[in-house]
Amino acid sequence: MKITKKLLTSENKINLGQNCFYIGSFFLASALPISGIFYLISLLISIFNSSFRTFRDKWNISLLIIGSLFFISHFYFYFYNQDELLSDFNKSESLFNLFNWIPLFLIFFYFKVYLKSIKQREIFSKFLIFGTIPVLISCLLQKWFKVYGPLKTLGGLIVWFNKPLQNDLGVSGLFSNANYTGFWLSIIFPLLIYLIFIRKKNILDTKNIFLVLILLLTLYLTISTYSRNALLGLFTSFTFIFGIKSLFILLLALTIISTLINLISIFVPFLNFNFLNFTLNNLIQKFYFNSFNLNQYIRINLWSDILKLIVNKPLFGYGATTFPIIYFAFNPISYRSTQHTHNMLLQIAYDYGIPSAIAMTVFITFLFYKTLITIKKSNTNEKEKFFNKCWLSCFLIAIIHHLSDITYFDGKISILIWIFITGSNCITENENKKQIQKLDAFKKSY
Repeated sequence: MKITKKLLTSENKINLGQNCFYIGSFFLASALPISGIFYLISLLISIFNSSFRTFRDKWNISLLIIGSLFFISHFYFYFYNQDELLSDFNKSESLFNLFNWIPLFLIFFYFKVYLKSIKQREIFSKFLIFGTIPVLISCLLQKWFKVYGPLKTLGGLIVWFNKPLQNDLGVSGLFSNANYTGFWLSIIFPLLIYLIFIRKKNILDTKNIFLVLILLLTLYLTISTYSRNALLGLFTSFTFIFGIKSLFILLLALTIISTLINLISIFVPFLNFNFLNFTLNNLIQKFYFNSFNLNQYIRINLWSDILKLIVNKPLFGYGATTFPIIYFAFNPISYRSTQHTHNMLLQIAYDYGIPSAIAMTVFITFLFYKTLITIKKSNTNEKEKFFNKCWLSCFLIAIIHHLSDITYFDGKISILIWIFITGSNCITENENKKQIQKLDAFKKSY
């Protein structure tokens, strides 16, 4: 009986939940169903251990209000939307879209206990990075060895897509889309930088060499996805961590490398640099604007059309998952394959209305700003400050990606995004607690 009581203590339950959280993070990229089981165990442990304290937090209350707005919008759509274009539409599909939001809010509510300290976030980072190795392997198999899928196991529950590559398509690996892969690889980049830089005294250490190898493969494969957002994420995070001067140094280094490659190709023609030249040219073309006439760009036209649609139903939106039907009716010459708005703010406004979009935007923006100010004013040691900055840059990458694309609706990515959002909130809360403790100690001294 004593042993049983000891095993059921609050501390032991949280330790079990913490370990399940780490294991879930390891399997997140490569095996979502397995990851989900461990995350669910850690979530349930946190829920049963927290009682009602969770809903005293102002950030949690804000997210509850946002969730309520989403639900009210869906309720209105389900019972009162009489749009003829949706007469054959199964409205229960819109209900399933709420599962991309409401359950994931639980991560913010209940995973804070697993991310509250720098040590916990650092261990999470290691599990996430080592869990990304299967992504790197799948990309190399796809690109170098032409191993194509889909590769399935557990009765099709786990799928590695490994789609056949074409000349104009980037590497996607086990993900279904190269943009998803680019997002995943770019968001672990700051964490790799941290783990390498904290071991700078042991630069030739085996572990550090291994981490550098993973970093180089991550950079190589991120570029190979041909994703503008992924490359922009790399540049932004690098600048955010090391300052604006570092961006010029990085661009100068890339320019010198590109020039050397071209010179070597001229004087030593039998060496094959076709891939690297093609990659650099492809990336330059992706960022090249040959005209200032914005009407020539598909994405700008898309957003212009969506704004016109949103104005017609500003309060409750059109209903989630209805976008392809409504947009094709609005613009029949558009691509039928357009599945979303390519901007998260516009997507929420279209699905659930402008109030929901504003509420979510204010929540994310203010949380990022609050965390940034907290890091800048923090009196913590340099190691912790550097790690917090790397963590926040992951949050920034997620924001940047969703200004011109939406990768959120992949389950792996949405879970990862909310973990980084939750960890950013923990940075702010920890610093506030430290300030309160200092103030209490100062009062007691008098």
